Amino acid sequence: MRLLLDTHCWLWWLVEPERLSKTAQEAIIAFDNELLLSVASIWEIAVDTAYQSYRRCCRLLTMPTLQLFTETT
Repeated sequence: MRLLLDTHCWLWWLVEPERLSKTAQEAIIAFDNELLLSVASIWEIAVDTAYQSYRRCCRLLTMPTLQLFTETT
């Protein structure tokens, strides 16, 4: 059987397999099943990672004790 894993299912399988049902876990590890992942999942993870990095940068730049060094010499 061909199984198309969505982004959450794939990530849970990798880092938190206990979040998946027993049936889903068994289907994923079955040797006779072909696992598929959409390129949209890779794009979704890339966008989310970029957004999280952007948010971290914004928080860092608004820290009250932070002074930006702007000298160009």
